[in-house]
Amino acid sequence: MPDDKAKSTIAAARFGDVPAFVRELAFTDLPADVPTQARRCVLDLVGTAAGGSRTRAAQIASHYATTQLRGSEA
Repeated sequence: MPDDKAKSTIAAARFGDVPAFVRELAFTDLPADVPTQARRCVLDLVGTAAGGSRTRAAQIASHYATTQLRGSEA
C-alpha cells in the first residue's frame, strides 16, 4: 500500500499543473506526427458522428436530451 501512495504522489506532482502546460504549449513544440494524428482523429470523429446521427439510438438519445435535460426557462 505505501508503494501505491508514493506512485500517486509522483503522478500528482508530474501532472499537477496540466492547465499551465496546455497554456504554454506552442503548436511548433509538437512533433510533426502529432498534428497529423490529431487531424485523423478529428476526421474519424466527424465521420463517426455523421454516420451514427441517423441511427435509432441517436434518435432516442436526442429525444431524451431535448425532453429531459433542457434547462428551466425563467
